[in-house]
Amino acid sequence: MAHLQDKPYRTMPHPPFEALIHALSQKCAYPVAVDQIDVRHTHISTVFLVDDLVYKIKKPVRLSFLDFSTVELRRHFCEEEVRINRAWAPDVYLGVVPVTMGESGPQFEGTGPVIDWAVKMRRMPDHATLRARLLRDELTADDLVRVARRIASIQNQAPRIRGPEASAAETSFRHMLMDNWSFARDQRPPIIPEEVVDRLEQLSHEWLDRLDATLKQRAQSDNIRELHGDLRLDHVYLFPDRQPPGDLSILDGIEFDSALRRIDVVADVAFL
Repeated sequence: MAHLQDKPYRTMPHPPFEALIHALSQKCAYPVAVDQIDVRHTHISTVFLVDDLVYKIKKPVRLSFLDFSTVELRRHFCEEEVRINRAWAPDVYLGVVPVTMGESGPQFEGTGPVIDWAVKMRRMPDHATLRARLLRDELTADDLVRVARRIASIQNQAPRIRGPEASAAETSFRHMLMDNWSFARDQRPPIIPEEVVDRLEQLSHEWLDRLDATLKQRAQSDNIRELHGDLRLDHVYLFPDRQPPGDLSILDGIEFDSALRRIDVVADVAFL
């Protein structure tokens, strides 16, 4: 696929987000005939599942940890999402495509003026996630070994973060750990009793103090790499009857903040 910056695109003002979602929920918004459209929302994205494909657009939001507030930023982070995740699921992330304004309204992959951008993906079945398999009591020891080996292989090939950048990543990890407790205190209504938050914060300080030398040593020993950042059971899709590499796909690595994926290999795996 050609780099997007190599191709000229006409642009036009972005319609109201709710109107855009409604328009893209219609069958006429797709470049091929579709039978069914399933629309799902997260706090930062809207996902359109159509037959065997997925189109994912980023919400026009600016939060404390990300900025998707302009079309240019959303295009950039769509490109980053594809770049980062192709290491984990090369056959799933098909590319970045324009959302255009056609005669009948907004559509994916049209030829009219560009109003936004989307990540185009192959659709993965919900029943194949590790979470779904765990809930059905279908995960075996062999499955876990298969997942562990694949993650280790990808991590071994991941870009190393070295020198001052590695030290900065290790410091960022400490800040993110402690920020968890500030975030928990700010929730209304409280999600964790305050006395529990106080105790967890104290234990975190003690843990960081005790492991200070170890964390610094690991940061200078090639253990900080550009990784996934959000390895969760519902992001890992397993197909035991298929041959590698098609037997396993890992989706949704973090694209919007490099600090969240420039982490220790152990911290990455700890999400699982």
